Amino acid sequence: MLSRTTKKGFTLLEVAIVCVVIGILSAIAGWQVQAMLPKFRTRAAAVEFAKYVDMCKNLAIRANKECKITILEADSSPGSLGTANIGKYSISMGNSSRDSTAWDILPEDTFVTGDTTDADQTMGIIDLSAAGEQRQQKVSIMHTVGSIGGPGNGLSDSIVFSPRGFVTNPPTDFNATGYIEIVFANKLAMSENISENFVVMITKTGMTRLDNTKGRRWEAYFSGTAESSSAF
Repeated sequence: MLSRTTKKGFTLLEVAIVCVVIGILSAIAGWQVQAMLPKFRTRAAAVEFAKYVDMCKNLAIRANKECKITILEADSSPGSLGTANIGKYSISMGNSSRDSTAWDILPEDTFVTGDTTDADQTMGIIDLSAAGEQRQQKVSIMHTVGSIGGPGNGLSDSIVFSPRGFVTNPPTDFNATGYIEIVFANKLAMSENISENFVVMITKTGMTRLDNTKGRRWEAYFSGTAESSSAF
């Protein structure tokens, strides 16, 4: 007796329904990823800045010369998507262990060759804007010009490390808990009145901490160095 085998498959309607469901799920997932990207980029920019702070500290110790990080450009309207993102800073080596009279943006070429011009600045300029090599879309640096006075003339908006690895900025540059804070702004979140910024916190001893403004973990903790302590 011959047996008849029935072949089963999907109907065109079933395939269409599955495609529609997959399309809807993909659209939802894509929208969520797009919404999260500025947050990831903001954190990445803050982490990179903290790494450069650590690098500057180590360079000062190794070279027995001052090293500074200077905020060159900041966003005055971080909550507006109508303005481009802005954030630019530099890393420079001084020509002395203290009270440097000249600064060379990395890599060091001025003091090595004896040339008075800082011709090569390829390693020492970090630019988050659309024109920069390190561009981070919808990410800006929040900074009030002059809020960091710096340890001396011409060092405004700068964090300066001594060869001992200490920040030589005056006590007035640190907040009540002993930190200099540089804020990296998520412009997309700020435009929607959501706090998803990241903060790099630098202590007098050169230690860095990363925090976020949505749920500050460290702002209530003192850095261990009194605000009134003397500069190194």
